[in-house]
Amino acid sequence: MDEIAPDADAWAIAHDFAPTESEPNGATPLLREGMMGIAATSYAGYVLGRDATLYEFSVGSPTVSDAFGGGGVDGSWFTLFLVPIDDPGFRRLTVHPKQQSDRDWWNRLLGRDDVRETGDVDFDQHHQVIASSDVDNDRFAELVGNDLISLMNANTDLLVEVERSEEGDAALLVALPGIGIGDEGLDRLLAATEHVVGLF
Repeated sequence: MDEIAPDADAWAIAHDFAPTESEPNGATPLLREGMMGIAATSYAGYVLGRDATLYEFSVGSPTVSDAFGGGGVDGSWFTLFLVPIDDPGFRRLTVHPKQQSDRDWWNRLLGRDDVRETGDVDFDQHHQVIASSDVDNDRFAELVGNDLISLMNANTDLLVEVERSEEGDAALLVALPGIGIGDEGLDRLLAATEHVVGLF
């Protein structure tokens, strides 16, 4: 029996992305969540002329039963683009729907990261924005301005993360929850990624 091709395979090939063995290696906070991270499929290509990798990625995390002596692992799946970017001039920025909140409380406890509001009441009610302390107010307003707010209000399940490593490499992640999101979902994710890449 022939192997069943991954859901994203035909879309990826049609958009000049080629299968790769690449792993995202914890480049942003989402990719470090849970006990393990597994890239089920990955494809290398370009977004607006920049190197980019498309992943169908599972954030493995303990199930409720694990707290009571069980051993189950619950996979939370995301389809995402990971794009290397130039140094943004700050350490970290994440914008998530509130139900997919950032769990990196340690950096907030240390004062390295802050939860910030944009002043857009509807956006702030549905999204959580966390920025590192080296993002000043002017840069924050520039990044999380009308362009990004409009994009995320139109795509309420979208996640955006930017992080610069200690080595100076910077990565942009744009993700939608789920695996097997279909051509329409992949088109929406690509359009959102192009939009966000344009901000950087």
